Formats: sequence, structure tokens, C-alpha cells
Amino acid sequence: MSVDVAKTFANVPKFAEDGSNYTIFSTCITLAIRAAKGSFALTRVPNPVQQDEVEKDEQLLNAIVSLLPDKVFRKFLKKDKTFVMLEALKAHYNIKSTASVAITEAHLFMIECKNDKHFDKMLDEIEQTKERLDDLGHAINDASYISAIVKAMPKAFQSIIDSSTNAIDTYNLINPVAPRRLTPTMLLTALREGHSKHNLLNPVKKSEQANYANNNSNSGKEGGSGRGGGRGRGRGRG
Repeated sequence: MSVDVAKTFANVPKFAEDGSNYTIFSTCITLAIRAAKGSFALTRVPNPVQQDEVEKDEQLLNAIVSLLPDKVFRKFLKKDKTFVMLEALKAHYNIKSTASVAITEAHLFMIECKNDKHFDKMLDEIEQTKERLDDLGHAINDASYISAIVKAMPKAFQSIIDSSTNAIDTYNLINPVAPRRLTPTMLLTALREGHSKHNLLNPVKKSEQANYANNNSNSGKEGGSGRGGGRGRGRGRG
């Protein structure tokens, strides 16, 4: 594999065994192929009479294959051209990725904390679910994310949300030229700090904290790790 192709694929993530990161993987692969001057491979197979295209296609395919876990690679053993491989991955995983986004986003808005002893774990779950959506290449805006956070809060901590909102409103009244907005990060930080203060004033036994039974189905825990380097097809120019 040539130096150019190796460098352009260096930051492409490994493909998850369950295909959950297909959207990001596909985007990164496309950018890497273009950077490697192999854009033809995004729309067609190489021209067999153009040796430079044939060799470039082999290098690109080797790079892609090295990022696939064994389970995925076995499904596509006979795909011997970059374009053919990309189309096969798209046909198999794009629909699955779309379904994963819908399920994960729905889960984000279903998370609830009915007992303040589970508060920190609930916040962790919210953040992990948002990260999974990011991994799937699906961005939700700050307003929607804040809405999910607020919806999950037990009533005992609504005052923290109100205080955060009021602080921003007060600041904007004083500084109308440079207004601020409440971000999810600011709100999550305020909630964690508020919960810590609450625990100091209302200590809870460790045995009670350990009794967390998470009834929310957990999205995004599975994933595969890719395999690098040694496996490939065709010839590469060293």
C-alpha cells in the first residue's frame, strides 16, 4: 500500500461488527478515497486498461478490508473491487443504521429518573445515548437534547434547571449585546454539581446507591472492533 493511501486512511475508524457506525465509517472512507486521488472508485470499477487505476483500486480495497472485523469481512469475501465493496456495505448496513438511529433517539427521550439515588447513573445514560447518536452520524440540536435532559429529571431537581435558565436570562438582560444561551453541557454540569451538594446535605448509604435497577433498555453497548493491517487483497505498491 502506497504511503499516500496509508496516510489518508490513518484516521478512519474501524468498522463496528454490528455496523452501528456505518454512517461515520462511510463518510470517512469517502473522504479518504478522495484524498488518495482515487475518486473514480466511488462511482465505478477501475478501467482495466489503465494500470494506475487498477493499482490504486487494489490499494484502496486493501485499506478498506483492513478496517473490517472478521465477521463482516467473511460476508464480502468475493467483493474484489473498491466500488463493489462500498456498494455491498451500503446495501447491507445503511438500512440497519437508519433503524438504529430511530431506536436510539427514541430511547434518549424515554429515559427517566424516578429516584434521586439513581441520579448520576441516569445522567451517565443520557450522555452515553447522545454519544451513540453521534457515533451513528446523527446530530440532534441543543434544544432537543436539553428537552430530553429536562424530561428525565425527577421533580426534586427541577429547581436546578430553573436556576440555570434564570441565570442565563438575567445575564442576557444585563448584557444584551453579547447574549448567552443555555447549552446541554452547562445544564449537565449544573445538575451534577447540584446533586453533589444535595448528597452532602442528605447522605445516602452506599448499599442503597448500589441498588440501581436500570429499567431503561440500554442502547449502543454492542460494537465490534476492526482488525488492521495484515489482511488485504490484490497488490499494493510498497
